[in-house]
Amino acid sequence: MTKSGYKFDEVARSERYYTSFILPLLLTHDNFRLMKELFPAIFKRGNFDKLKDDFEIVTELDPLRDGSVNNANIKKLYDDNKRLAVPDLFLRWDNLIVVIEAKFFTYPTDEEISFQISKQKAAIDLVLPETIYNKVKIVFCALTINPIKSKDFESITWKLIFDLASKVFKSQPDQISYALRILNDAIIRASKPKNPSNVHFKKYNSLSELIEDLPKLLSKKEFYFGFSEGEDELNNMSLSDLNKRSHYRVSNEKFTDNWLSIDQLIKRYIELNSKK
Repeated sequence: MTKSGYKFDEVARSERYYTSFILPLLLTHDNFRLMKELFPAIFKRGNFDKLKDDFEIVTELDPLRDGSVNNANIKKLYDDNKRLAVPDLFLRWDNLIVVIEAKFFTYPTDEEISFQISKQKAAIDLVLPETIYNKVKIVFCALTINPIKSKDFESITWKLIFDLASKVFKSQPDQISYALRILNDAIIRASKPKNPSNVHFKKYNSLSELIEDLPKLLSKKEFYFGFSEGEDELNNMSLSDLNKRSHYRVSNEKFTDNWLSIDQLIKRYIELNSKK
């Protein structure tokens, strides 16, 4: 190929591309060698040599919906709660489990990602008694470009993933070389976001407060709101979830990919209220 321009894998920004293809490719290669390096980095303590070679990887896990198909108890929970949360990755090595919420080209606040992970904990806690997992240790983790300080979950970075994989796979077959190149290029791109201090936004402490001020926002062409969970998650949120959010940020600029058009929020609000 000699035509000048760009390739799609050079500009891809979907987090699912990295969490559902690039990362699982690296984790599973050569009998899960990278998982065997990653778990000690997350759990920090443990006798990992005694763990069985029993691995499980699920991307885009929906604990309630997925389990409801074949389990009557979970179906009842799903009917009552609907979709609580969808972790990007569920990783298990023997009796150790890591649940990952990943961000790549979006830059949520610590508070926003804490909210997401708390919902994931709630969803998995609900279904755990119906699973075969017994005496497991579960760690919830944020995988981001920049580290996050929190007492509620572990924090790892995409650079850690890249560094571990580069160390583990000294001799790299074509597919690993490809995945590492894609990952490294994406990390470089994602590490150059616009300076958050350059965005000006108005903060609302509740959804009702935002809606009340909507005519003024529209007249000032402040059409965007920050929503780190993304469009798919917005379309699955309950009215209670929307009302419980600690705050909403609204701006006249689409600051990053996790700033959505405000009409999407209003549309979801109307949909939920029309069902009452």
